[in-house]
Parts: sequence; structure tokens; C-alpha cells
Amino acid sequence: MSQSVKKQNTNSSAPSKTYFSYELLSFLQKLHDLFYDSDFKDITNPNKKLEQQVYWRLAKLMEESGELAEAIHAYFKHQRKSKDKDGKLGSKEHVAEELIDVIIVVALFAPMFGVDLNKTLQKKIQKIRKRMIEKYGEDVLKTE
Repeated sequence: MSQSVKKQNTNSSAPSKTYFSYELLSFLQKLHDLFYDSDFKDITNPNKKLEQQVYWRLAKLMEESGELAEAIHAYFKHQRKSKDKDGKLGSKEHVAEELIDVIIVVALFAPMFGVDLNKTLQKKIQKIRKRMIEKYGEDVLKTE
């Protein structure tokens, strides 16, 4: 089930953008393999283990999202002081750390479903760009 992360072919005729670095994808693949790959096989129902792991990952996403919400809440000083004993809960660094935790958990779904994050993100950006061109008559998201 595990899909190996490969460096993109730079000699390809159609240029492909890299949004997620090889190092990040490799790290995520190793993290995924460490926790999931060894237990993916179930002879009686090959999807049973995957389904259990996806739901576990979904629960982890809810946990991390809650921690991000708590950090943002504290950042805007809406958190009880008793929850922020060391004064770090509402710092910009803490919000950033919790945001990255959510991104990593979301990205860990990709190998479970065989999703290429770079290709999928590139398609989504093109879709959004097309909508914006239809709406505004020009590419308002142009970055070059």
C-alpha cells in the first residue's frame, strides 16, 4: 500500500511545480511507514486495517485541530489564565507549531490513499485560478 516518494524528473517535457519538497515528502513517507505500513495487510479484509488507520488519523486530526483552536484562542487573549500557566500558549510560535501539526497530520493521509500532493495541489491551484479568471476576466492570482 505504501507509495515511495520519488524525486521529480527534471527532464520532463511538461514542467511540474513542486510545492512540497522531496525532503518533506520523504519525511512524511517515513513517518507514515513507521506507524502504518507494517500493519496494512489483513488477508480476510484488505480494507479493514486501512479503514481503522484512516479513522485513527481522523481522530488525531481532530485532536490537533483542537490544539490549534486553543492556541489561536489564547493568541487573541480569550483563554483562561489557568490554562496558560507558562504564558506560551498564545504565542505566535505556539500557533505556528500547532498549525504545522495539523498540516503534517493532513499530509499523512496522502500515502494512505496514494495521493501525490504536488500533482493534486497543482490541479487545485489551476482550478481556483480558472474560477478567478471567469470571475474577474483576468488572472488575478498571477505570481510571476
